[in-house]
Amino acid sequence: MDPVCQACGFQGESINHIIFRCSIARQVWALADVPYSESGFDEVSHFSNFHSLLLLIKNSSVPEGVRNSIPWIVWYLWKYRNGIIFEGKQARTIDLVAKIREEAEFWLMAQKNEEQGVKEEQEAVTGVKKSWSAPPNGWLKCNLGVYQNKEQKNCGVAWVLRNDRGKVMLHSRRALSNTNSKEEASYQGLLWAIESMHSHHLNRVIFALDDDLFMKVILRPKAWPNYRCQQLQLMERLGKIEWWRVIKEDRETNRGAFVIAQSVIRSGLSQSYVATGAPRWLRGLFENEECVPST
Repeated sequence: MDPVCQACGFQGESINHIIFRCSIARQVWALADVPYSESGFDEVSHFSNFHSLLLLIKNSSVPEGVRNSIPWIVWYLWKYRNGIIFEGKQARTIDLVAKIREEAEFWLMAQKNEEQGVKEEQEAVTGVKKSWSAPPNGWLKCNLGVYQNKEQKNCGVAWVLRNDRGKVMLHSRRALSNTNSKEEASYQGLLWAIESMHSHHLNRVIFALDDDLFMKVILRPKAWPNYRCQQLQLMERLGKIEWWRVIKEDRETNRGAFVIAQSVIRSGLSQSYVATGAPRWLRGLFENEECVPST
């Protein structure tokens, strides 16, 4: 209930004061190189100030890094105030700006990766039909398929392991229950596939995923800070395999693994198993994809 601003010690704490008028806020905006009028921000209306920020974000003459950091400045100034009140934490403004720039850069990187993924999917739909590609000589390729039933909150997952000639060495399927999202199913399925490769004592494996979220989480963890826990668990399991890679597989060329995962739900085949070769009912599909090893 104390009306005094805990950051600067002046009276009249308000939204406008915390984000725009406080001496700490003014230092942060200045250090972040955000251009604003010589008169500074409006003393009363935070609506007017937010309007000015939205215009700056759309102004192409302002450097992209500065425009991208504006929402993060607002967020971190609010967090800074709450940190003082609820945790008794304070930080130097220069450190605060460094953190803002880092988070803004990671967020922008994540958005660009997402846009690239959408572009690749569109090219796959409109482009020439693609075919499954074999791994390099001496490697094995593990394709992961995930199929979720949203209504029943369960899903089927499957992996298919092929050598550098495209011949199926092993395949497996299993059911997962209480999966609230496709994202969670993909994560649990990938953990299971990695553990399976380790249990079979395989030490040179390429994991191919048609949903590339967790590929990005593994390869660029700083761009996906919200998935830190999942990234650590995935890396712990991958660390048990001597040589590994994670790649994006087009959904069109991941069809075999997906159809096996789909059969778990649609055909009620919930019994888990591991078998050599391809499933008898899909043998033709996999034989058509056998190819000369890549170099």
